[in-house]
Amino acid sequence: MPVGPSDRPVEVRCGRFFVRLGEPTRDGTRWLTEGRTVVIKCGALTEVSF
Repeated sequence: MPVGPSDRPVEVRCGRFFVRLGEPTRDGTRWLTEGRTVVIKCGALTEVSF
């Protein structure tokens, strides 16, 4: 599920999520990174580098 641009904060639920970066194309999504599980902190900023 697309969430938002990679250069801006987005509000999401806390918990464990599978995350990867991609860009939309007319044929679907072109994935730019390998995916990985990230623990999103509750009520705090979580930063992830790829």
